[in-house]
Amino acid sequence: MTDIKPPAQQQTERTCQGCNNTLPSGDVIRVNGLMLCRTCNTNFKERLIAQQPAGSDFLTGFLGACAAAIVAGIIWGLIVILTNYEIGYLAIGVGVVAGYGVYFASGKKGGPVLQILASISSIVGIVIGKYVTFYHFFRQGATEAAKEQGADPTELLNQFTLFSGNMISSFIDNIGSMFGGFDILWVILAVGAAYKIPKIVNPYILPEKSENE
Repeated sequence: MTDIKPPAQQQTERTCQGCNNTLPSGDVIRVNGLMLCRTCNTNFKERLIAQQPAGSDFLTGFLGACAAAIVAGIIWGLIVILTNYEIGYLAIGVGVVAGYGVYFASGKKGGPVLQILASISSIVGIVIGKYVTFYHFFRQGATEAAKEQGADPTELLNQFTLFSGNMISSFIDNIGSMFGGFDILWVILAVGAAYKIPKIVNPYILPEKSENE
């Protein structure tokens, strides 16, 4: 009688898409179209949870973003004053600073609410930068006009100090002239830059690898 040997038991090995380690088919966890080992799946879950903001994170994130954006806006305004030239694309830097401000102030959290707060803060920073430049050139223009008329500009300048109602009102009245076509473009790009930074990075969506990798 001829001995009949059973077919060899085959064990298919696959690669975890998180750590690239091989794992048997019976130990595969499929999530979002990915094949993962148990360790990677646990790590990915923990990374998602760690990015979720709590109640206080929204306030600290917003305050941090506003503070960072205001400082960036003031620096931008001072650069305009010193160079006598408005470098519009620096407004994008204000947006980037606002985005990282909310990201770090919230404890490296993310999500749509924090993204919106970062965008709002970037606009605040840009307006502050515009206000700084308006304040400087308004007083400069008023001084020159008074001197041409042989008058003392001191009394007028005392009515238009940095935080006076007259100065703020004048800025609001002239805000349309402060934001031209390109200014609107820089604002949009700044808001977009701020919005992208504090987003939640989903570890279950792996970046595509290039052909050389």
